[in-house]
Amino acid sequence: MCEYLQQQGWSEILHDVTCARVQLDIVARSPRGILTIVEVKMQSPRAIAFLSRTQNQRLLRAASVLAQCEPVQLVLALVESSRLRLLPVDAI
Repeated sequence: MCEYLQQQGWSEILHDVTCARVQLDIVARSPRGILTIVEVKMQSPRAIAFLSRTQNQRLLRAASVLAQCEPVQLVLALVESSRLRLLPVDAI
C-alpha cells in the first residue's frame, strides 16, 4: 500500500500511527501537499467495505487534532485483490 502511494506521488508516509489515542492506518502527504489520513479497508467482491459510525468518529477526532496545525483530509482506501481505490470521506 505504501509503495503504491509513493508511486502515485504521495510523500512523508507513516503507517500504524497513533494520534489522540486513535490508531491510524496511514498518514501521508498527498501529491497536492495535503496532510491525509488514509483508512485502509479490505473489500471482497461480495461485500462493500465501509466505515462504521464509531470508526468515523474516532478518525474525525484524530483529524481534528491534526487539523489544529494544518488542513487535513480523510480518505478511505478500498483494497480488492490487486485493485486499490481511494475515496474521499466527508471534508474535515
